[in-house]
Amino acid sequence: MATGVDKLTERDAEPDEIAIPVEDSGPDFDAIIEALTGQFGGLQQGMAAISQSLETGLSQFGELTEQLAANTSSAAAAAPTPAPAVETPQSKEAETEPVENRITVVNRLPKSFTGVLREQFELMRAWLEPIHRATSTQSADMRKLQQRLEASMKAYEVLIGRIDTQQPEERPRRGKRLD
Repeated sequence: MATGVDKLTERDAEPDEIAIPVEDSGPDFDAIIEALTGQFGGLQQGMAAISQSLETGLSQFGELTEQLAANTSSAAAAAPTPAPAVETPQSKEAETEPVENRITVVNRLPKSFTGVLREQFELMRAWLEPIHRATSTQSADMRKLQQRLEASMKAYEVLIGRIDTQQPEERPRRGKRLD
């Protein structure tokens, strides 16, 4: 892209061409390219950080599931086996009474898991923020470019009008005599 810009600037510097004054110089493409390069470098670092946090979180999650499996298997082995039920008159009465049905839902996530999620969202926000700023800047640059193009078109119209007024009278068409 830089070579194309260099070619355009070389072509603009040729003395044969008509120079049209423009109010403001064009955008600094080198600065834009440098800014985009920096943003993509930040993007790469952000992606590497996300990958690292995912690996860390998944390894912690794996360790927690192994611990949970070990705890449940040892608890199941240590739990006493229930004694066989003996029928008594009281147990028959207890069966006929309505039993209160209650469901309790308990959601417990390990703190390491929520920490990984929190860190991922923070990394994602940090990664998306420069992209948002770049698109906002790009929109402003596009508006400036549109204004510059409109100014150039007006300047061309003025130039064409000057050329038309300086042209000698039209030549007669073929077949007509000049007497």
